[in-house]
Amino acid sequence: MFKELNEIMAPGTDLSLAIKKDGVRMTVLVLPKASRVKDPAKDQIVPLVVSGSPEELDEGFLSIVTKPVEAVCGLLSRMEEFERAGQQAAAASRMAKEQKDKAASEEKARREKYDALLAKADESIAAGRHSEALPLLEQAMEVAPEKDRQKMEKRINAAKVAMGMGSLFGTDEAADIQERSDGSFRSGTDSDDYPDDLPEEFDSRFQMQSY
Repeated sequence: MFKELNEIMAPGTDLSLAIKKDGVRMTVLVLPKASRVKDPAKDQIVPLVVSGSPEELDEGFLSIVTKPVEAVCGLLSRMEEFERAGQQAAAASRMAKEQKDKAASEEKARREKYDALLAKADESIAAGRHSEALPLLEQAMEVAPEKDRQKMEKRINAAKVAMGMGSLFGTDEAADIQERSDGSFRSGTDSDDYPDDLPEEFDSRFQMQSY
């Protein structure tokens, strides 16, 4: 009998048997259980009651209880699977929410850092301290939103130009170009670098070509 009962029981279910003797007859109560199922609906399952003489029970007990026990054990097994799936879904949902909250928090921190760096850079630019503004702009570029990256590249290039780093002549050469009071320019090469005894013809041509 126990071999047959083992075959009809679902994994994770228990089967309680209570036997009562009443004269020459016997009454057997059969109740499948599942301790891992938390749904209170499982408590509404009532025992299957089978009565008969010992000979009748020996002959027909299994045939009477097999289908009902299989059905109830299957129900309890599905209830357990449903609860497990619900727990997994809840855990996945909680994890997804935590990941979403973490991403939002990181994005907020990046934005606050970006805004703070830009504010400091703007303050330095307004004061004419472009050498201070440039590293601030470069740091802001690292945390800039994708939509602002092109704008940041332009601001960084503008800061470099303001510092002379974007000059065609380079930093040292740009510093050597000075503006005359009359609006013309002279190079860093002073007139004293030319010899005083240039031929008159050369000096005349030089004066004609100068402007």
